[in-house]
Amino acid sequence: MIFFFTGEEKFLIEQQLTKWKKAFLTKYGSNNYYAYPDIIDSADEIISACMGGWLFDEKKFIVIKWIPKDGLNKISSADQEKLEKFFTEHIDNLSPDNVIAIVSYKPDKRTKFYKFLSKHSGIDLKEFKAFSEKKLIAYLIKTFQINEILAEYIIWKTWVNLFTIHNELEKILKISNKITKELVDKYVNTNTEQDSFALLDNLKNKEKAIKILQNLQANQEDFFKILWLLYWNLKNIILIVENKQDGLTSKEVATKLWVHPFVVWKIYKYNSDFWVYKKIFKKLIDLDYGIKSWKIDSWLWYLYLKKIILDM
Repeated sequence: MIFFFTGEEKFLIEQQLTKWKKAFLTKYGSNNYYAYPDIIDSADEIISACMGGWLFDEKKFIVIKWIPKDGLNKISSADQEKLEKFFTEHIDNLSPDNVIAIVSYKPDKRTKFYKFLSKHSGIDLKEFKAFSEKKLIAYLIKTFQINEILAEYIIWKTWVNLFTIHNELEKILKISNKITKELVDKYVNTNTEQDSFALLDNLKNKEKAIKILQNLQANQEDFFKILWLLYWNLKNIILIVENKQDGLTSKEVATKLWVHPFVVWKIYKYNSDFWVYKKIFKKLIDLDYGIKSWKIDSWLWYLYLKKIILDM
C-alpha cells in the first residue's frame, strides 16, 4: 500500500502519520518502522527498505519525506533524482504488504513526478489543503468544543499555525476540561507573527499600534525577527492587493502566491489605495540598512519603528 501525503496543513499530516505509527508499532514493533523525515543522505538505503517485503520478511511501515521536490526541500538533487527514478520504474513491483507513506508538503505540482504520484491508480493521494477562514474556525469549534466567537479570538491570539494553536490550547486542557476566554487570556501567548500583522492592521489606530510595539519591546523580541515578519506581511499585502486589482479571487491569489487562505482573506479587506504599505516597506529597508551599517544604534530600533508608525 502506497500513500502520498501532501498539503500545507502540516499538523494534520503529522497527526495522521503519528496515529498510524502508534497503531503499527503496537502490532508489529519498532524494528519494522522506517522513517526518513529530516535529511535524506542515502537514497540507496531507502530503496533497499522499499524493495524488501517478500517471503519471510515482516510487514514494514516506511515514511519518506521531501519527495517530490518540496518548497521546504531537505534532500540533494542526486538523491532526489534517484528516488524519483526508482519509484517511477518500480512502483508496480513493490510488496503490497508494506505501507509506504511519501510526504511532500509544498511540492511543485507542475513536475512530472508529482503528476505521476497524484494520478497513479495504485497510490492513495491524501491532500490536506490549507484551511480557509471558515474551515479553520469550524475545525477549532469541533476539535476543542468552543463557540465561534472564542475560535475567532484564539486565531487572533495565535494566528493560523495549527501546531501553535494545539500547543497553546493543550496547556489549558491540562488544568481545565473547558477552554474559556479567561483561560486563553491567562495562558495563551500572543504569536509574534500575529503581532506584526496586527501592527499593520492598526495603522489608523495609532494608540493600539503603539501598544503592540510596547508589548514587543517588553517581551524583548529580537528586532530583526520583527523586521522580517513585517517585511513578509508587507510583501503579502502588496502582492495580494495587486492581484486583487487584477480581478483574481482570494482563492486564486492563495494558490498563485502560496499564501495561507486565511491570510489572504484578512488582507483582502484592505483598501486598494495601499501606497502607505509600500512607503512603510521602504522606510523599514532604510532602518534595516541604518542599523546594519552602524549609522543607527540597534538599541533605538523601537523608537525608530515607533516614529515610522506615527508618521504614517
